[in-house]
Amino acid sequence: MNAHPPSFPRLARRTVGALLVTAAVGATSSSVRGQSAAGPRTVKVFVFTMLDAEAEPWIAALGLTQSVPVAGLYAKDPAVLCNAEDVCLVTTGVGKANAAASVAAVVFSGAFDLSRAYFLVCGVAGIDPGHGTLGSVAWASRTVDFGIAWELDARTLPSGWTTGYLGIDAMSPTQKPLAPFGTEVYTLDATLVSKAVALSKGATLGDGPQARTCRAAYSSAPGTAAPSAVACDTSSGDTVWQGALLGERASAWTTLLTGGSGTYCTRQREDNATMTALARGASAGLLDAKRILIEHAASSFDRPPAGQAPFDALMTCGDAGLQPAVTNLVAAGQPVVSAIVAGWSQWQSGVPQ
Repeated sequence: MNAHPPSFPRLARRTVGALLVTAAVGATSSSVRGQSAAGPRTVKVFVFTMLDAEAEPWIAALGLTQSVPVAGLYAKDPAVLCNAEDVCLVTTGVGKANAAASVAAVVFSGAFDLSRAYFLVCGVAGIDPGHGTLGSVAWASRTVDFGIAWELDARTLPSGWTTGYLGIDAMSPTQKPLAPFGTEVYTLDATLVSKAVALSKGATLGDGPQARTCRAAYSSAPGTAAPSAVACDTSSGDTVWQGALLGERASAWTTLLTGGSGTYCTRQREDNATMTALARGASAGLLDAKRILIEHAASSFDRPPAGQAPFDALMTCGDAGLQPAVTNLVAAGQPVVSAIVAGWSQWQSGVPQ
């Protein structure tokens, strides 16, 4: 997810939070473990959000009125919400630690049959104005970890270096990491991503006055254009950065780690952690890793317009696209969810041709 000024958490309160906490406290020991006498609950689509502000539009749109408490979830959102059509959602909490812990809690809870489920990881993000604008929705083919690296003090760089970021055990910023840990890059199923992009292309995306004002400071499209659905890759890192030079490094890093096939466009915190937890579940035979989608909507730009300092841009427009972004996550994502549910007789066996 994208960083926001200190006031942002006030926007992310969910009115049903108290109800969920009450449900969790009053649950029996078996329900708190996420178990049911009827056995694991079948799931067709599982939506992962990180913030309550991201979850609220989904809860309303999908009618997620059924609560399933699960041990190990984020304390503020201690239950999975589901509907009668076997669509479920959980809010993981912000950052890699929260995301990994919450997703693992769901996957290994025993409460859900995820063997044929599709997963939609969705949240707000910062976007490169060269690839999209505030409110734009980006479907990722890859997620690249920006945080697993060495960093040298930028004030004391070796001669000729343009960045202090380099891969683990690498000798320069342009050399691939020599000690990969297996979580740096995840590539999603190309057929499923293409299907999601196609289904979302006709969606009507919302906009807002603050978003229009902030994008007008940029010099060219797509940064200055109206929101649209695009396809490009995303970068994960707990430390959310702002600035053109860091944006250039994110782009170069994505290109380097993907062997030239990746195109960076959004930055967020959690995706590589979420993917790692899901990958562990796939390794245990609990889910199909080819059924994962990543959708982000831009609540901010990752770099300021010409002539503005990064800090000033973050303070003035750091959440300018929040409201259209959370709305557009559903506008572009719901056609995908609806297609899966309505056509389950085909989708349960794989992506229809």
